[in-house]
Amino acid sequence: HTLIIYLLVDILIAPSHVYEHIFFESVLGYDTTHMIDVNVISWLGILVGAVFSWRYFAVKKKSFKITFMIGLTALVAYEACMYFMIDRSTSKMLLSIPLFLRNFGYVTIAIVLLSDLLRVPFKYFFEALSVQTMISAACGGAIGSAIISHALHVVAPKNFQNISMSFDKYNPALQQHSEHLPHLLQQQVLLV
Repeated sequence: HTLIIYLLVDILIAPSHVYEHIFFESVLGYDTTHMIDVNVISWLGILVGAVFSWRYFAVKKKSFKITFMIGLTALVAYEACMYFMIDRSTSKMLLSIPLFLRNFGYVTIAIVLLSDLLRVPFKYFFEALSVQTMISAACGGAIGSAIISHALHVVAPKNFQNISMSFDKYNPALQQHSEHLPHLLQQQVLLV
């Protein structure tokens, strides 16, 4: 059951992670320097998640379920933040909240599930760890990315068609923005 939970968590987080990169690069136009600043916040989430898991789970001896639910709550909060508070005017500081939550939650869940692997009936721990790593790295992210890729191929043309219905050369309100229109249209398709 641990491996299935790990697979489901990876599938849950993969689409948002893909959308996150599309949003940062295409909509906000972040370059490498901006992405480094954002990754520093992500590393902080990893560090705080590891320290929290150690203190709460290992030192205070709280249960697997409670610690897992705290991590899952952080991931769901990340998903909600990315969906409800992100728009074209979002600043880097506002983006720090969901990125911190994502990494905090993922590290907390990873530590709980790796600790739970001690109960898996393998003779050696590294066998269970290898299976978990293969599930996490190979299957979860790939399945989640495939789902989001398929969704984008289905939804993006519909969004493009719906948004561009009133964009034509005879619309006088758009004449002054005609050179920027394709780029703006592509950004709107991704945001919707």
